[in-house]
Amino acid sequence: MYQKAAENGDIEAQFNLALLYETKKILEKAFYWYQKAAVNGGIRAQFNLARLYENGEGIEKNLKKAFYWYQKIATNDFKMIQKDFENDENSYKILKLYEPMTRFIVELEDEIYNKCNKCFKKRRPLKENHQICIICYQANLLYKPSENKIIDEFINYTQINFVQESSRMKFIPYDQFKDIKRIGKGGFSKIYKATWINDPLYWNEEKEDFEYKDSIMVALKQLNNSKNITSKELNEVY
Repeated sequence: MYQKAAENGDIEAQFNLALLYETKKILEKAFYWYQKAAVNGGIRAQFNLARLYENGEGIEKNLKKAFYWYQKIATNDFKMIQKDFENDENSYKILKLYEPMTRFIVELEDEIYNKCNKCFKKRRPLKENHQICIICYQANLLYKPSENKIIDEFINYTQINFVQESSRMKFIPYDQFKDIKRIGKGGFSKIYKATWINDPLYWNEEKEDFEYKDSIMVALKQLNNSKNITSKELNEVY
């Protein structure tokens, strides 16, 4: 019964069939059906697929892909996750992972995807546009010119090539900071504290857009002679 429904694209049947195969220790087939359900949006399947990648069960161990699928869970609405894992023994692990994982955006290259027309990497495309990958689309949304070509090129490079959100740089206009107060001075800069308005950014998978959650306190450094910054100095940051 599960097999027929699974072959017809039923996510719940795909998950249950995978679970059945895993119970019988037929891990290659369990992995196959978990992957089918995970790609179709099955949250519990995404968790089990991540677990198989993490432990190297039924597939070669791959922590990057495990991280990717754990992150996919975090892109769902929190209430949806609670509902899906309401009676699941893994619910505690999922809820513990949810908050920190929403701060990351990871898209690994995969042979199942076509090459992006912009970065030429095999990454997941937009739902409505199969010509550009999700990373390049996000880079377009994040782009704000700084009026410095060298800095703009550097920032754009990090947005397209560094898929982890904490490594992807953004240009933030000065008017996005308030309550700025000088707190010190270093050898190459003056140091301030300020409130960064409308940050951090979170990626809404359903809307395929960024959302602002809150404001946070940050440290600012005003580099000496920063208007004349060169690519050599930026390489130090890289």
